[in-house]
Amino acid sequence: MSLIITESTQLVSSSSIPADSIDVMASTYYFVVSRQMAAFLTSLDLFASLVASAIHDFKHPGTNNTFAIASKSELALIYNDKSVLENYHLSEAFRVFRVHLVFNRLVTCVARIMCSLLVSSRS
Repeated sequence: MSLIITESTQLVSSSSIPADSIDVMASTYYFVVSRQMAAFLTSLDLFASLVASAIHDFKHPGTNNTFAIASKSELALIYNDKSVLENYHLSEAFRVFRVHLVFNRLVTCVARIMCSLLVSSRS
């Protein structure tokens, strides 16, 4: 996970500190374990949850969806006013994953499932 939170890969929002992603990841993990939800999740589900927690505000522009849509921002146009920032965070994280070959060591089938889980978690 060190790749996900290093400044060199810019996976941490410039508008927040790296501790935010770590805090959200830790909270997610604690919630899953303390509520005994792990029994209902596969290892891949838990991994996808932790990755989603780490990238939840990646490259956050410092505004919210309402502002992006009302100001007719470029992001709102790209994402058709639908979950603008959520789509942006995920898309930008996937770009970094692709450049740094983050999921290359996973079997192709598992990588597809992982991407599918991350995309569905933003809804």
